[in-house]
Amino acid sequence: MAPVNELTSTDSSGRHIYDLRALQGLPRSIEKTILLSYIQRIIRDRGDWKGAVVSLRRSDVENLGHIFAASQAVDVQSYLEWVEKQGITLKKN
Repeated sequence: MAPVNELTSTDSSGRHIYDLRALQGLPRSIEKTILLSYIQRIIRDRGDWKGAVVSLRRSDVENLGHIFAASQAVDVQSYLEWVEKQGITLKKN
């Protein structure tokens, strides 16, 4: 896990980088399930099975924001706020 001073929601390219090990270690929640399903689909589509991190494009993050806002099963309305609180984002060096 990255030190607190390296946590951020986005890097300079607009991509969001997630620590998959930290994400998988979160307690079970509908938010976690949605995010993992979305990320797993992206990994399959890209054929990117290399590591413990994944980079999401700005459009992916926007889509996740819409999913969180529209889902009646999700307890939070802001995807970005939820992700930030979970401590699963990493700053790209």
